[in-house]
This record gives sequence, C-alpha cells and structure tokens, in this order.
Amino acid sequence: MKLVSKEIRNFIDRQKLGFVSTCDLDGNPNVSPKGTISVYSENQLVFANIRSPDTITNLKINNKIEISIIDPILRKGFLFKGIGQVFSEGEKFDEIMKLFIKNKVKSPITSVVLVKILSIQPVNSPLYDLGYNEEEISKKWKKILDI
Repeated sequence: MKLVSKEIRNFIDRQKLGFVSTCDLDGNPNVSPKGTISVYSENQLVFANIRSPDTITNLKINNKIEISIIDPILRKGFLFKGIGQVFSEGEKFDEIMKLFIKNKVKSPITSVVLVKILSIQPVNSPLYDLGYNEEEISKKWKKILDI
C-alpha cells in the first residue's frame, strides 16, 4: 500500500526540517530536530544521524518512532508513525548514503535511520477550524516574523 503521495513527497522536499520522537528504556521521551529527512520510498522515510546519540540509542532499544514535519508559516503538516532501523555499515547504509550525497549533505554522517511508515496523519493548526485559510494564516505569521 502506497502511503507517501506526491503531495506529501513535495511537502517533505520543501520543508526538510522535522522533529523525531523516540523513547528510552524507561519510557522517557526524546524529541530531536532533523534537517535531512527525505522520502526513501512510497512507504519509507530516511534521515541521517549527524548529531543524534539519544535518538540512535533509543531506536536500538525501542524501534517505535514518530516524525512531525510542519510548515511553520502555514501551520500544517504531517505526523508519521513508524518503525526505525539504524544502519551504520553495509549495503543498505551505502545505498542510503548515495541519497545524502546527492542531496549535498556536508556534515559527517555516522549512521542512517530508515523508517517504515505505519501511518500518516495530517496536522493542522486549530486556526483552520475557526475558518481561516492558508493565505490568512500565512500573512499573519509572516507579519509576526517580519518576513
């Protein structure tokens, strides 16, 4: 079943930055920003481990993962729930590294995380429930941010 539509792929390509949530052995949450999130296949996301020791440690003991990617101006995006697998060497690591080289990631990458997507949910600001549209919300946040 194809989970990542063309719309979602384009959204991720534009946004890149997402927030990855994992839990440690005691169930303590860890949220970490990631700037390398990419679509790997229609059912998988991938990101590079550049400076994420807690994320990687957590995934090795509990492979459940959530990734939120939100457009900060439009206040909408997607929540991905899935299973993460860490690769630091081997054929799959080399294959995924080609993607990051193609995307011109300059930072040293010590491992990569391949996420099998189990579900995708849209995330929208409550302002949309109040009848605001994208243009109105965009204008509001651009004004606040002075851009």
